[in-house]
Amino acid sequence: FNSYPHVQTDAMVYNKKGFIWNNAMDNGRSARIYGEACTPVWKGGLKWKDIFGLYVAKKPFVFKNETTISRVAAILSQTYPGYDGGHNIADQIRADAFIKELHDFESLPGDQWPELLILALPSDHTAGTREGNPTPAAMIADNDLALGRILEAITHSRFYDSTAVFVTEDDSQGGWDHVSAYRTVGFVMSPYSRLQKTVRTNYNQTCIVRTIEQILGLPPMNVIDATALPMFDCFTGKFDKTPYKFVKNNIPLDQMNKAVARLSGNEKKFALLSASPQYDHVDGGNDDTLNRILWFAARGNTKYPTRMTIPAKKRDKDDGDDDDDK
Repeated sequence: FNSYPHVQTDAMVYNKKGFIWNNAMDNGRSARIYGEACTPVWKGGLKWKDIFGLYVAKKPFVFKNETTISRVAAILSQTYPGYDGGHNIADQIRADAFIKELHDFESLPGDQWPELLILALPSDHTAGTREGNPTPAAMIADNDLALGRILEAITHSRFYDSTAVFVTEDDSQGGWDHVSAYRTVGFVMSPYSRLQKTVRTNYNQTCIVRTIEQILGLPPMNVIDATALPMFDCFTGKFDKTPYKFVKNNIPLDQMNKAVARLSGNEKKFALLSASPQYDHVDGGNDDTLNRILWFAARGNTKYPTRMTIPAKKRDKDDGDDDDDK
């Protein structure tokens, strides 16, 4: 069995062809990585409120992104923090770092903006209802706002004419929706993608990879992306450079989870579960338990929908749930 190294620290799980950034660089394309395949480290034991306080006060947050992959190190932004050091860094810090670099590239002669950008915005994973972190609603608002700010900045940049942005979510398998756990969101933004409609063609993650390869003139890396359907239906021949405008958050980004000492009943149970070591890292811990924590945070004691979830006899018993799953 192989591990699941979210930040790519286990070479046993790498494809022998490497990653899409390897494919780009091996074929003469420039690349830049923002927050992927790395771990941010910092001194002083700073937690979420400390780091966000520095951000609000416009003071520097000193950290270093560490990676175990030499080719990543060469193209990794050291101003844009990764994630897997815990849930302690707001996505606004990441958005600021990306936008500043974008403006820096704009100030250079010609078009020196990298041709492939890989960017991770992870706050929507949330920390559950863990004390010391923002509420799930606040962390999702943080994520949405950061994405909106980044998209707005790109559409106002001089690079937008030749840019396509693909946005997707990696955790559809953990967050069951009302239809299926085997689907996720997918957005495409470019001057040639102003369709103003939902595309119902059945695309998947490898279709995104294949489309990026087609745009950059890259060969496929294996039979999976070679046979994936490019996302033709997301583009049109019409050029529309209307800029994007982000929507401000309605939920305060520093809306914090309650202290465990003030809680009782299910509030306390789920806060304690959120604080367990299994949820210290992104994509860590039991998915079903975290889903129940998030459901409670959003819906309170409304009965958890169990019809499409893991049966109780197969589920970890650490959540202490008493729902009838029959």
